[in-house]
Amino acid sequence: MNKTQILAKDFIMATMKTPGGIIVLDLNIYDYSLAHIARIVEDNDAKIWSSHVTSVDSMKMELTLKINRMDVTSIIQSFLRFGYTIKASYQSNDRNEDVLRNHYDQLMMYLNV
Repeated sequence: MNKTQILAKDFIMATMKTPGGIIVLDLNIYDYSLAHIARIVEDNDAKIWSSHVTSVDSMKMELTLKINRMDVTSIIQSFLRFGYTIKASYQSNDRNEDVLRNHYDQLMMYLNV
């Protein structure tokens, strides 16, 4: 492992510790425009905290974006509208967990009656 790879891994690990969602885009190298991607993210009232490019081959690349919002659903929908391919996304659905916890608690109260 060379010095650049070590620094890249350290950067990625530091970024992953901060809260936020992650989106992985699959792109053609010639279609890559960080300005356009940033505009899509910022139009959804979010910011890009970091980006990491991985070259898959001479024509394709993966772009990993760390976003400052935990729920990146609206950003994913915007990327899909603009024709981007979403390879993966990671986000926290705290609202869904809260709703499920609330329903569970109500069921337990009902069963105790």
